[in-house]
Amino acid sequence: GDIQVHEDWDNIPEYHKECAWYTSSCDICGRSMEIHRAWDNPPTAHKECREREAAKWHTRSCRHCHGEIRYHEDWDNIPEYHKECAWYTSSCDICGRSMEIHRAWDNPPTAHKECREREAAKWYEIKCNSCGHPIKANRDWDTPPKFCKQCKERNAPKNVSCEHCGASFTIPTGTQIKCNQQGWELPRKCPDCRELFKYKPFKTIKEETIIGNIVYRTYNSIGKLISETRHEKTAFGNDRQRHTSQTGKTTGFTKEKETIFGTPYRETSRTDGSVKSKSREKTDILGNKYTESEGGSSNTKHKTTTESTVIGKKYRKTD
Repeated sequence: GDIQVHEDWDNIPEYHKECAWYTSSCDICGRSMEIHRAWDNPPTAHKECREREAAKWHTRSCRHCHGEIRYHEDWDNIPEYHKECAWYTSSCDICGRSMEIHRAWDNPPTAHKECREREAAKWYEIKCNSCGHPIKANRDWDTPPKFCKQCKERNAPKNVSCEHCGASFTIPTGTQIKCNQQGWELPRKCPDCRELFKYKPFKTIKEETIIGNIVYRTYNSIGKLISETRHEKTAFGNDRQRHTSQTGKTTGFTKEKETIFGTPYRETSRTDGSVKSKSREKTDILGNKYTESEGGSSNTKHKTTTESTVIGKKYRKTD
């Protein structure tokens, strides 16, 4: 409608008095407030409400750059970092690609979630070859473990001396466990000596030393010296044979003995007095004489016969 104005007025009204004002709701408290239509930036809240809200804003220092962060006291989670400071880039320990890490995380990941899941899928369970307990194995391993931690600790590798040559060698965990399972004695010879004894038949030849003493030397089937045997007397005048290895180490002694029934036999003992083997003279169905010896952890029997070379030189052959 028309508004009557006077030409001398400094401010010409644009609205009727009853039209100039309208009612709106305060965005903060929800109560009503009067707004003039001529205002360029009409308020959305009461002045006292705005002042009260403004008093709820505070500042703190960013933990990274130490710059100012504004926060509201009603917020449940007060930020410790600016948005641009909160995140940093790191490399995945598995694939090497970049990943975003938040500085507020207590335990920041070292790998992508999908990389961790892929690695976790590589693990599987197998049974310990000794006790049967489950063991964790990884598909990336060329050789999965055979024994659990407890079995490996109970059967830790042992350093021992070879009873034949005296050299030091190690009995690994797997060998110890297998011997226990089979009821075998642990190896007494080093790998080199076991290799020497592998080539059969053995040949024992009577020879002379450079000073004319008689010695019986035993060679394997590829001609390598295994041992030497010499006759000697004990401090009490008893006859015995001393056995030495290819390195000159005394490996044992052989003595003549009899059973309780008077049957003669020979007993070979180690230097610690333990019995190594026993042998007896026997005759086969054709009347041929031979020596049968039995010993070792498996009580293996060996047959020794007297043979002749093409030139008629006698030697003892052990199968």
